Amino acid sequence: MSNGKVGTLKTPHGKKSKTFLVPRK
Repeated sequence: MSNGKVGTLKTPHGKKSKTFLVPRK
């Protein structure tokens, strides 16, 4: 994942969560 970038995260259920900040690498 991008560092400090805004993107969609796939939940363990396979659903796409809302766009949010991803402070993870």
